[in-house]
Amino acid sequence: MKRIPLVAALALAFALAAFAQDSFISGSDSTLKWVAPDEGLEQMLEDVSPGLLYFYSSHKTEFCKAFEKEVIPNKSFSSKFRKYVCMKATSDAESELLRKYEVSVGEAVVLFLDCQGRVVEKVVETPDKSNITGAFRKTDKANKEIDKFFKSVEKLFKKGEAYMKKQSYLLAIQHFQAILKARDEYAEKKGEIKSPFFKKSEDNLAAIEQEGQSMLIRANAAINKNDFSNASILLSKLRKEFASFKSLMQKVEQAEQNLQRAMQRAQQQQGK
Repeated sequence: MKRIPLVAALALAFALAAFAQDSFISGSDSTLKWVAPDEGLEQMLEDVSPGLLYFYSSHKTEFCKAFEKEVIPNKSFSSKFRKYVCMKATSDAESELLRKYEVSVGEAVVLFLDCQGRVVEKVVETPDKSNITGAFRKTDKANKEIDKFFKSVEKLFKKGEAYMKKQSYLLAIQHFQAILKARDEYAEKKGEIKSPFFKKSEDNLAAIEQEGQSMLIRANAAINKNDFSNASILLSKLRKEFASFKSLMQKVEQAEQNLQRAMQRAQQQQGK
């Protein structure tokens, strides 16, 4: 068997390496668990997890190659990538996602997002250990602040639901209203924030108010039947438990007046 001269072998090796280098395709990494941006943004919100959104381009192979071949395989980042929801999309064509994150067509960039999908750090220079480490650190800090806020909200929500089940409506209302107040204060200081607990709190307040309406209907029915004791108990409970619902309280006030008139009529009839 004829041997290949050393010089020729080295030349062949360099040629193969150059070919492998030239054959790199941006966005081809499959070592991370990539998810579609729409799915990933929902997952981040639900799990209160930070995210990474990688826009790759066939026109920016140097940037993409540095990120996919040097940063992603770096063992010092392995644990970080596992804690992040990793998403990728091409920037080679116009898209709503590009417009949302203000990324130009053909631009390569790595966006670090908090769980709300807001950009915390934007890596536009060639990715390396230094700028990626800094981006992870900054994003972790931002997301921990949100996570701490959500844990306090969740604690309030669970207490509110417990009171609701016990029909301690005043305390339940106070807890759900505290959640919505915290949401508004956070939005005023740091920007709008989303959480399933906000909608659930609004729904529970609506359900409690509906329970108050039902109780008022029973009170009015009791008045019509001259069941003054039951009517008084129901109206008293409405005053105590549902005072924060102003429109309901206006109806309660009217029912109280009706009760007084009905009681007076009953006394007058007894006196005849």
